Amino acid sequence: MDSLLIGDDGDFYEKLGKFLSPSEPIQSIEHLKGRSEELERVQEAIRTPGRHVFIYGVRGVGKTSLASTAAFLTHPSHSDPPIVSCDPASSPMEFFETIARKVGDISLRTDRVSSSLEGSAGIGPFKLGQTLRSDGWAVRTPRSVDEAVSQIQELLGRARSNQILIVDEFDRPEDKDFRTLFGDFIKQLSDRRVPLRLIVCGVATSLEDLLAGHSSAFRYICDVELDRLPFQARIDIIESASKALNLEIDAGYIYRICHLSDGFAHFVHLVTRQLVLKMRDAQCRKAGVQEFNAAVRGAVKDVNVTLRMLYEKATEKYSNKDEYEAVLWATADSPELKRRSADIFQSANGIREYQSMLPMTRKTFNSRLNSLKKDSHGPVLTGSRAGWYEFKETMLRGYCCLRAEQTGLTLDVDTFNEANAIVEKGSYQPRKQA
Repeated sequence: MDSLLIGDDGDFYEKLGKFLSPSEPIQSIEHLKGRSEELERVQEAIRTPGRHVFIYGVRGVGKTSLASTAAFLTHPSHSDPPIVSCDPASSPMEFFETIARKVGDISLRTDRVSSSLEGSAGIGPFKLGQTLRSDGWAVRTPRSVDEAVSQIQELLGRARSNQILIVDEFDRPEDKDFRTLFGDFIKQLSDRRVPLRLIVCGVATSLEDLLAGHSSAFRYICDVELDRLPFQARIDIIESASKALNLEIDAGYIYRICHLSDGFAHFVHLVTRQLVLKMRDAQCRKAGVQEFNAAVRGAVKDVNVTLRMLYEKATEKYSNKDEYEAVLWATADSPELKRRSADIFQSANGIREYQSMLPMTRKTFNSRLNSLKKDSHGPVLTGSRAGWYEFKETMLRGYCCLRAEQTGLTLDVDTFNEANAIVEKGSYQPRKQA
């Protein structure tokens, strides 16, 4: 038995964290799987004068990991690329001040202390004496976009290489003025040749969703849309981790984890990490059904607390929980993000048949489906007048797959099953339980 499994917790967890990190963005090209084309586009854009990058897509597809990897490859080697997360409570000008502080590596506390000191002791790129001069540039809340850009320009001076800044969660501020002013901010950075390149990440289905109201800024932007991870990339994540840890995970379990993940890197890392931990607990080098079942249960407990709370609000407090669960699971019972209500109805009753429960009437089904669109249940689903439904929080699909798998039910058997056999529509086959 390899010592990595039976002892030396430090080495084991260090190696595990390098390959399987469900809670942290990836920062190394070695561990960024399935995004080579997008990474090349981002790097090319931020090396182009005046260009910035917007990375968008549904939550959980790896936008921040792509941004972090690209930034680490391109940012000057003497420091790490700074990252700023958008706060819905901040005004646009307060946000620009935060960017200036990140660029200058100056904390709010440092700026306040420096206002009461004299001299020219160096702190980062700032001199305290410069901060005190009335004609100098103290980092403060700017009064305009022009002043915000001027502060950054002064901080960076005549830098020979571009600094990279990641702006994360750009979708959070709902104020339209925020996005309009940010578009003007990008335009001025480029027009004034400020040596700063932005990589902006946000949940959206198009660039227009993120930057509405400032279409003139689009010519300064390279937009990169991220879809869910391709199947091979999911396999690569699992196989690279198992190889590094000298473990054996059969193709059947690898494919099942890939399928359970629903294309979200978070779930690939989460379930695989749990499987490795269960294998270590059992002191086995080859994964078996007991370890896999335990890994699924562990992933359900260890999943993002926000997803778990959404699921519980939608189902747990109701006496007819099984009906709400059937509707949720049925909405996830497809590789497509959107499903017609008629297809969800068919899947829901197929699930109930597998569970040895009576089928729902169409009236009951419609009532449960519509309730899941209301605030009392989240809302966790959104729907159109044409009868198409989807999860409001897309990653909840993956959590539904885990919850179903925990009971022995594999969703979406039309597109996948362990034996690579064709499974007829409506056929739900339980996996072997320990």
